[in-house]
Amino acid sequence: MKFIHLYIFGLVVAFTFSITLLSAQSTCEIPCSRNDCGAVSYDVSPIDSIVCEGSVFRFKNNTAVQTYTGLVIRWGDGKQDTVYQLNDFYHKYDLPESLKASCQNDTIIRLTVCITAFKQCNEGFSCSQKVQSFPVLIALKPKASFISSATTACVGARLNFQNNTCFSNAAFYSWRYSTF
Repeated sequence: MKFIHLYIFGLVVAFTFSITLLSAQSTCEIPCSRNDCGAVSYDVSPIDSIVCEGSVFRFKNNTAVQTYTGLVIRWGDGKQDTVYQLNDFYHKYDLPESLKASCQNDTIIRLTVCITAFKQCNEGFSCSQKVQSFPVLIALKPKASFISSATTACVGARLNFQNNTCFSNAAFYSWRYSTF
């Protein structure tokens, strides 16, 4: 169990959480078996292992000499990119609702990033004979939701709130009141 404090729209939420893994893609396949141009090699490694939903997941390209034309990266969320240079690369995870749990407590999504290289030449093309796979954990944003017993109140009146928040095992909630 972990304990965390979050600040969301003036609301401080503290809660404990555990991880529930959901897998959208867990295996990587070699996309082709052609070898018209000779061997293709590459070396990449993730900079991050866990990111928050909406944040960037980064990779370091450690390839010393570029023997490939491009790297094909399948991010595990249905999106794919091709990188043609030795630069580091990244992806922002804005997850579709279909990959998220429907308001389950304590959910972190586990995806698998698959990377392979290809080379083009006069004879055709070659694909690397290995596909590297890397896990990425994406912490979902909490969905704060409260329903008030009244929409207006006078000073000193008591208001009751019903908590409909995803991740609702909060230890406490705190509001910052302000005038609008």
